[in-house]
Amino acid sequence: MLAGTAAYASEHHTTAESNGRNLASHYFKGTLSTYIVGTTAVGYYMAPGEVSKKTWALTLGGTALTVLSANAWNQIFEAESDRKMQRTAGRYLPLGGCPNTAIVFAATTGIAGGYILWKYVHPLPAKMAVINIGLYACIYTPMKRMHWFNTWVGGVVGAIPPMIGWAAKTGGTEMGSWVLGGLLFFWQMPHFMAIAWKNQDDYEKGGYQMLVNTDREAVAGVAFRYSLPLLLIGPLSYYSGMTSQWFMATSLVPTVYAVASAYPFYEQPTVLTARQLFFSSLKTLPVIMGLLLVHRVADPSMSQRVLSRLEGVAHSLAPSLCQSVSSGL
Repeated sequence: MLAGTAAYASEHHTTAESNGRNLASHYFKGTLSTYIVGTTAVGYYMAPGEVSKKTWALTLGGTALTVLSANAWNQIFEAESDRKMQRTAGRYLPLGGCPNTAIVFAATTGIAGGYILWKYVHPLPAKMAVINIGLYACIYTPMKRMHWFNTWVGGVVGAIPPMIGWAAKTGGTEMGSWVLGGLLFFWQMPHFMAIAWKNQDDYEKGGYQMLVNTDREAVAGVAFRYSLPLLLIGPLSYYSGMTSQWFMATSLVPTVYAVASAYPFYEQPTVLTARQLFFSSLKTLPVIMGLLLVHRVADPSMSQRVLSRLEGVAHSLAPSLCQSVSSGL
């Protein structure tokens, strides 16, 4: 087995050497990484306050570097599994790349990204970005071999980038920030359940404990159920003060489409319906993000009014609830 591995590495040494000259292309995972940085940009723009092009650029640059770092650490820790899987066999390390080079790259990009965010943007987004590297590399990555709940942890990782962008402008995590994070979390679940369904055999070869490998029957239901909260993005965005009332109406187009796309997979989970769900999810997120930008108003007083109303309702209900509990006792 070792001889076979050595022969494989030798055969692909030239390819790995040439690919090593551009490690960023290996660790910036195409569409997914673009979406991550894109949601960071949207998070920054949607936050209340004036847009600074310099801060916006530094935020995206720092975040992109931390994305590279997280992906690099992930592939370092998963190198052995990647060699066994068809979809990952073409990565830098499975092709015979130098592990030390990968480690230096992962450390350098992570430190540089965190430093840029801390020094030139704000400490909070820097902390969030560095914590996200840790979540992805040190919790999500090893958890893939231990428990199917790893996908939910990965969902949290994917929900943080727009919150990084928001915090880069406000220095906080106001209501709108959590709405954007929730949007990303719930969007990811149908997206990744579709990916998992298509790649079940590969995951088994890699030794991963994904939901599709442990409870295949549950996958389609999870994908459909997690698409439903997307319908709330319109009202939540409005009442958090991010958008105008029009977004409550226009957002129904992509969110209803998201639910309708998940339903065929729920009714009849096949590779075909999983593929259809996957590609439809790639369309849904950019449309929602685009509509958010179109309908942005960034009125922080709205969320304060909503919170005040909720506090008023809570205060009015508190006496009756206490009386009910007392009488019950």
